[in-house]
Parts: sequence; structure tokens; C-alpha cells
Amino acid sequence: MIKSIVIGANGYIGRHLCHFLNESSVDFIPVGIESQSIDDYENYLQVDITDKESCKVLDINTDFVYFFSALTGTDIDILK
Repeated sequence: MIKSIVIGANGYIGRHLCHFLNESSVDFIPVGIESQSIDDYENYLQVDITDKESCKVLDINTDFVYFFSALTGTDIDILK
């Protein structure tokens, strides 16, 4: 069976990928910085990828790692 990790599972693209994997019966681990999964995945892991200790809970013995962790938007208006 294919096993995957989706980092950024609460984001726009990550949520859609998790939904697709779930519908396709693919074993995956949703990961995000928030305390819980927006979509109530029971195997959700809270991980801060900028913190080495936090990342130790990840079992990276997987077939795929999808990385959709990012900040969106900007605090700077380039048109001003």
C-alpha cells in the first residue's frame, strides 16, 4: 500500500490533495502547524517544520512527501 505525508494539510492545495487521497483509499498522514485538522482527520499531526524537535514525530518512511507549507498574501502593497 502507498503511504504519503501531506505537509500543509490545512491549506488550500493540501486540503484538496488530502480529500483526493482519502477518496482514493491512499494511506496518508495530514500534517500542519495548527492544533487540529480542519477536515477532522484523526491521524493529523501538529508539526512546526521550522522546529527540529517538532519534526521528530514524522515517520518519513513513506513513498511520497507532499510539501505545501507556505505563507500566502503579503503585508506590502506594491502599488502604493
